[in-house]
Amino acid sequence: MAGALIDRPQPGPYYRGPDCEDDYPKTCKWSGKSYAALKATIEREVPPGRLRAHALQRIKTLEKPPYEVDQASATEWAKRADTSAHLAAAYPEALAKSLIETGCAADGAPYVIGGLIRQLDFRFKKQPLQEIEVAKAFLSAATCPGARGLSDKDKAALQKIVDRAAKPNGTGAAGH
Repeated sequence: MAGALIDRPQPGPYYRGPDCEDDYPKTCKWSGKSYAALKATIEREVPPGRLRAHALQRIKTLEKPPYEVDQASATEWAKRADTSAHLAAAYPEALAKSLIETGCAADGAPYVIGGLIRQLDFRFKKQPLQEIEVAKAFLSAATCPGARGLSDKDKAALQKIVDRAAKPNGTGAAGH
């Protein structure tokens, strides 16, 4: 758990799912209706047999009320959130470093970077400088062995991220 950023934990019977109706993908309160939807999905999607029976058994504890907050757990998560609050400023930089280290490992070339590209926008929504840093690292096959063999499509996607920094009034570094 060291180094984890815990931001606004929500204790209680909340979940995310397509049966949240207008709230999806927001969190929804767990209810008997939620359980029925989960059970129906398993029965519809998992073929009859051992795996379905196991899945249905595992969700059995979610079937009945009371759907209450576990106070001990809620207190512990609140403490962890307070402890990790100081990490918020350092988190984007640490994440960028971790992604570069992971993506540049030679044994994942070029598939790891290909998978990470699709997440950069989401991971660095408010930190374009770190997104650009990661994209630049991934574009350098000389210093990033994991970049060797990247497809032209992946290189173009990374270059697009880097180019945003050069645009005035854009979302990149020059626009800040």
